[in-house]
Amino acid sequence: MRVSNLKIENFRGVRAGSIRFGKHPVFVGDNNTGKTTLIEALTLLLGRDRLVRELTEHDFYGSCPQPADRIRLMVTITDFPNDDPEHSSQWFRDGRAVVKWVDEESGTVHPQRDDPAWKLCCQIAVQARFDAETLSVEVLRYFHDHDEPIDPFTEEPPAPVPGKLIQELSFYLVRASRTWDKVFSFGNELFKRTVLAAAAQPATALLAERDRLRAPEQPIDEDPGIAPLIQNLNNELALSFPNAPKVQLRLTGTDSRAVMEAVSAHFASSDGFSIPAGRQGSGLVSMQGLLLLLELGRARAASGGEFLMALEEPEVHLPPSAQQRLVQRVQALSTQTFVTTHSPLVASMADPTSVLILKKHDGAMSAEPFLEAPLPAAAPNWQRKFFQHSRVDVLSALMQPSLLIPEGRADFQLLRCILRPLMIVGAG
Repeated sequence: MRVSNLKIENFRGVRAGSIRFGKHPVFVGDNNTGKTTLIEALTLLLGRDRLVRELTEHDFYGSCPQPADRIRLMVTITDFPNDDPEHSSQWFRDGRAVVKWVDEESGTVHPQRDDPAWKLCCQIAVQARFDAETLSVEVLRYFHDHDEPIDPFTEEPPAPVPGKLIQELSFYLVRASRTWDKVFSFGNELFKRTVLAAAAQPATALLAERDRLRAPEQPIDEDPGIAPLIQNLNNELALSFPNAPKVQLRLTGTDSRAVMEAVSAHFASSDGFSIPAGRQGSGLVSMQGLLLLLELGRARAASGGEFLMALEEPEVHLPPSAQQRLVQRVQALSTQTFVTTHSPLVASMADPTSVLILKKHDGAMSAEPFLEAPLPAAAPNWQRKFFQHSRVDVLSALMQPSLLIPEGRADFQLLRCILRPLMIVGAG
């Protein structure tokens, strides 16, 4: 399954916007053009509850919602098996989605299939309102099956989207602000899901460690430094209670769950020292979480399941060579990816038709493709150089708030000669 269209209304800095997606879109644009807003909208629509942040008034456009104001988000999901509702009965039946058909050329959704090129789809919507009495935001996620706008808070509630279907979509978000020093831990939800999907629970090793912790060779309570204190406590207990148990000190609760939650990743260096992940550099910590997600994606792909990933700024903490490998691996293992970036190198790795340049004016968001359609075989050399060979430089320029375009090679050389010393002076 794949998301083909997203509509946003009254959410954060976006008053209205509609974006169509390919398989692996990459979003570029200046700050405050809506890249994070777009990712957060997808998370509200497709993410598990643990991924969703609690909304406040500031999540409404203008930050001061009135009683009638609503955040409205909607995605169109397509690529169902064989475009046959009977093959996806868990999605299309009473109490679930209504069968619809999307024309991906225009993004228009139709109730009937009048063109064999149209694809089976369903639509999921989220609405939110601010309750002035409780001072909280109420959020509903449901199947959107109406052509006319509805208010699910005042009308009969529409069909909710079951959590089981949200799990089937397997949407994961890697935020730009990622600090994952405990990612390789059974206390981490992502790690537990990956173990269940991609590996077997290490029950034998964990039970052995549990038993060792229950009867350690050198108990802490028998250490000469603390043994007198523990002995005094046990003596007092014995005076107060017949058959009183004795105090012992152990590293964990010594049940299976306590042992699992105590597990944490260490990195062994070439000199033999083992250092906890939290004491490593931010690049290594960030990379380990991303690699764990890739393992989950690998397991999902092997089982024929869905795996949708939203990745904010993969260039954070990673060198250029690692950025390239990471994005390529994510795209290879994912059903669909959504990548936001400020790096022209990351953006240049995508197909030019998949790079969407976000713009926002007076709250209206738009997404213009870097290249509308693939270059034909007869494309002139300047187009090939512009969209292929010099793609990194062109995208770097397009990420700037404004551009100065010379009329010819002589003007270009002159401007470059003027710009170089100005950049040196500015850096100094």
